[in-house]
Amino acid sequence: MSIVSSQITGVQLFRQGATVTRRVTLSAPLPEQIEIPGLPVALLDDHVRLRVAQADGDLAIGSVRVGLHVVPRGDAPPSPDEHALNDLRARLQLARAQHHHLQQETVLLSRIQAPPRPEGEDGKPPPASPMASRLALAEFTDDALADRQQRIRTIEQEIEDLSRQEADLQDRIRRSAEADKIGPDEISKSVTARLFVAGTVHNAELVLEYFLAGPRWAPTYQILIARGGESATLQMRAVVVQRTGEDWSNVEMRLSTAAPLSFSQLPKLTSIRIGKAQPPPPAPGYRPPPTGGASLFADLDRDRKRLAEILPASPPWQAPSKQITPLNLVGLDRFMPAPLDAGADHYGGGGSIGGVRGDWEAGGASMDMDDDMEESYAEMPTASAAFISAEDVPAPAPPRMAKKRKGRSRPSSERLMSKLAASGEKERGITLRTEKPRPTVPQFASLRMAGPDDAQRRGDLIPIGDDERIQHALDRAGARASFNVKDELQSRRSAAQQVSLPDGLWHVGAVDGRFDYAYTAENRLDVPSDGAAHTLPVLRLEAPCEMRYVTVPRVEPAMYRQAAIENPSTAPLLPGPAEVYIDGQYAVTARLPLVAAGGKLQLGLGVEQALRVARNTHFQESRSGESVVAMTELKHRIEIELVNTLPRAAHCEVRERIPQPSKGAEVVVEEETVVPEWAPYTQRALTTRDLLGGRRWIVEIPAGQSMTLTAHYVVKIYANNELVGGNRREV
Repeated sequence: MSIVSSQITGVQLFRQGATVTRRVTLSAPLPEQIEIPGLPVALLDDHVRLRVAQADGDLAIGSVRVGLHVVPRGDAPPSPDEHALNDLRARLQLARAQHHHLQQETVLLSRIQAPPRPEGEDGKPPPASPMASRLALAEFTDDALADRQQRIRTIEQEIEDLSRQEADLQDRIRRSAEADKIGPDEISKSVTARLFVAGTVHNAELVLEYFLAGPRWAPTYQILIARGGESATLQMRAVVVQRTGEDWSNVEMRLSTAAPLSFSQLPKLTSIRIGKAQPPPPAPGYRPPPTGGASLFADLDRDRKRLAEILPASPPWQAPSKQITPLNLVGLDRFMPAPLDAGADHYGGGGSIGGVRGDWEAGGASMDMDDDMEESYAEMPTASAAFISAEDVPAPAPPRMAKKRKGRSRPSSERLMSKLAASGEKERGITLRTEKPRPTVPQFASLRMAGPDDAQRRGDLIPIGDDERIQHALDRAGARASFNVKDELQSRRSAAQQVSLPDGLWHVGAVDGRFDYAYTAENRLDVPSDGAAHTLPVLRLEAPCEMRYVTVPRVEPAMYRQAAIENPSTAPLLPGPAEVYIDGQYAVTARLPLVAAGGKLQLGLGVEQALRVARNTHFQESRSGESVVAMTELKHRIEIELVNTLPRAAHCEVRERIPQPSKGAEVVVEEETVVPEWAPYTQRALTTRDLLGGRRWIVEIPAGQSMTLTAHYVVKIYANNELVGGNRREV
């Protein structure tokens, strides 16, 4: 098997999850089997695809498998001799003892002093001083101290060298002992595949794709509007979060709103036929295995039987003289196959303990034992810690054949577990797990063909769990782990899926049922696997823009800016926050709605101080005549003055409203003179509810000029009536 390297070239992000594409380059001579290591642990095995992108010959791929890869251990350095370390420590201890002895001698020599000059008798001259002896003693002391100091410095240097050699030797021994240990970062998933070459193939390129169920993304925008408002630059960005265990560096990225793992089924178009009834077609998907597979091993069984007759018989079985290993009653359920789940595959193999042989499948278990053995196991005494010591268990008897008894069925594992549970609850209050494993369908990527030595399951596909994969990967690499590899793998899978986007972003799946679209980033991007939010540029588009000014002077005498931006892309714009800049200055943070391709986006940008608005009203009440049916006319006049101090013309929209009579009311509202003409306004673009009596002016005010809008309307009522709240409508 040849180990080949791969490089990430593209990533397609979905609502939650991503498909990663890798390129594998092969050159002649092409191996028969390849392994692609360095893949993240969080990938889904059932979503791995390997195909030939290009080759200068006939090349096919078969038998693609997903497994674990451990960095192979090289040739371990030779372990230093322990005797050398002991000799080194003895020399070091001797040197330290000599150093201590010399220091003691130095202290003693430094305490030697010349005797004082003897005192003479009164009236007599002083006695002679032994100057020569004093000088000799001082010279002897100085020479001895100098010699000791020199020897101390020499021994200190020797102690330093020996200590360094000891530390180096200990480090070599430690590294030699831990040469086959691996770290958590040395475990990854790998894909193995067989290559079928027809003819000669010198160069080939393979494409590997796999799915990771963790990364997420959300759109954000940045809108740059020119000073005059004639054009705008729309920048689409994406906030990406991923903790898959692999960094995406310099990759082509596509951002999709689709849900790749959702189930969808095409409709079935049934046909109506006239004629004889036909049997229903087989259900798609599952097909029963072919019969007669056991006959394929007939030759192997025949040869083994002949070989057993030729070889000498094995010696008789004898009971072991040593004590047996303690048996954990509470952990007896470990002999049962663990239930299969979506996260891991378990392989329940057969075993033999104490004369009890268990042959089980993925969905259930059966234990072959006679009734005596069943009763003996059920009557075992339980210790306080739920263990049975070696002294409490008698030596196992030789295995014997189970007796067939008429009228009694073979005891099942359920009966055994129920008796054990009853005895444990009764004597020690211990509860045993007796529920049956939950049968589920194993993943096809984890199935392996049983070997010919397994007489019960040979020729069948059996699921292989994480334990078998881990042990196989460690054995193949010649390594061992100082940590729980299974827990480490599960921790990585959980960490890859437990990522979240920052608050305030829009969930991509909110457009479910409308459309699914993919956005391709213009440049190659980098996304590290740190679980943090990274903002990446996706698209940059130049869009036509029209700056409008809207005012409702009846409510507030202020002119509001509104930018009408057309979506120039053939793709829709998803909802999300947008930072708006005008002439390079930050204006506002808005929230974009869903904008279809070619649609228009309305952005409110706040009050425009360079446009002033003033609204004045006039009211006059009069009678239409002195007849019996006289009418009271309530005349209203509205004057709106607009002043533009901008250096350019302003396209303004002025919204107004006149009263409207209720249904059946004896009131008439008539519009008279309106300069310039206005048009009805129903605000359908903002809400589905129509605005009664809405009117609007759309005018263009030249730069540095003003404009006055006037409107007259009359409310007519009977002379003896009065409007609720007063006849005057405008204030």
